[in-house]
Amino acid sequence: MRLGSQKGYSLIEIGVGLVLITIFMVCGVTMLKGTHNTYRLVEQKSIAMSYLLRAVEIELLDDTTLTVTDNPNDTVIRESNALRKVSVTTIPANDITITTTVEALPTKNGVSYLESRVKLLTSNAEYFIRKNDESSRRVLTIKTLKIEGVETDE
Repeated sequence: MRLGSQKGYSLIEIGVGLVLITIFMVCGVTMLKGTHNTYRLVEQKSIAMSYLLRAVEIELLDDTTLTVTDNPNDTVIRESNALRKVSVTTIPANDITITTTVEALPTKNGVSYLESRVKLLTSNAEYFIRKNDESSRRVLTIKTLKIEGVETDE
């Protein structure tokens, strides 16, 4: 059976060509969509990590003049007492919420660390890959120790 004729392309050849072109187009679009989703995931995670590290640095330095964002009104202290301090920073431009908690170390073997100068610093960044999509919610967490009441030489 000879598909090519001297008069031009047959209907079978055109049909096979269109099917192959469609398959390659679908594969290309799928690859582009996957690449875009991965780029968006990496971009949002990078932005959230940047703000999260800034919040941790500010809390470790105990500098009240520094803020996570350019607007100091973005940060709200939810709770502040001798045992626990919770501050929340919202970044509406990137839909990121950063929660920083400084609290006493948990009790271990019956020993309480409430009066210790060493505190547990936990900072969470909650962000969304796609706006208004709850399934795209991600959370980054950093935990470290903070020593309070230490004078630094400047």
